[in-house]
Amino acid sequence: MKRLSLLIPVLFLLCACQAEGGTKTLGSREIALSEWDYVFRVTTEQYEQSGAFALDWDGEIEGVPTRTYLERQAERSILRAYALEQMAAEYDCALTDEELGITAAEGEGEWGLRYGVRLPLLRDKVMDVIFGEGGPMEADRERVGAYCRETMVYCQYLYLSLRDEEGVRLNAEETRRLILVMEALQKQAESGEDFAALIDQNGQDYAMSESPDGLWLDPALYGDGFREDVRALTVGQISPVLETEDGLFIVRRLEGGEDWLETHFEELCTEYRFAEMDRLLDAEITS
Repeated sequence: MKRLSLLIPVLFLLCACQAEGGTKTLGSREIALSEWDYVFRVTTEQYEQSGAFALDWDGEIEGVPTRTYLERQAERSILRAYALEQMAAEYDCALTDEELGITAAEGEGEWGLRYGVRLPLLRDKVMDVIFGEGGPMEADRERVGAYCRETMVYCQYLYLSLRDEEGVRLNAEETRRLILVMEALQKQAESGEDFAALIDQNGQDYAMSESPDGLWLDPALYGDGFREDVRALTVGQISPVLETEDGLFIVRRLEGGEDWLETHFEELCTEYRFAEMDRLLDAEITS
């Protein structure tokens, strides 16, 4: 399961649905209904096209009614966009005439230009100032390492998906069958069988297959309950079977991980930049 990018990439943009007139209140800000319609529409399309979720308008996403969940994501995207512009002014960042001259793809309209072209360019400029060399939160090894140790857990995990090839959640009977399979594997791990071998023979996660001796996992990506359960593990402890929106996990917490941090520094550096940027934007919204 992937976290939704809240500053919308060009890849998933659709034609703007431009409602005529009217405004909508988000927090203390009044926005055009056409802006809301556009962002909500694209937010919905991102989920549908990414395959992360098969949208069921009568169902739930992460325990929240589908429409409510997507409305919250759209609202957050819009408020972060305005917070980004305010932050850009504070750091004296602006788009060049050449960048302002870039147009949106045909049919995307005013909001496609704003969210699909200009805001991503502006975000990159602000991030370069804040996290680049000499910046106040420069993404150096000390800061990136501290970020990983604070937010992530070094571990091994065995994962089985609860979605079919089309991204549709398995039914209750199929889910129960996989839970029984995972419970049997968990007992094998608890009894001392080689956990890396169990992962290799049964796991369905590419990242774990590439790093069978362990990797840094951000448990918050899989919901608050999963995060709490994983962070509560002591070194060497194996979790019970943990169910998330997309799949089942068995997690074994490990110590160390410094070599993995060094080997994957550039990847983690990017994660640090985006996560800290989100945090700064959220702080700007609530200030």
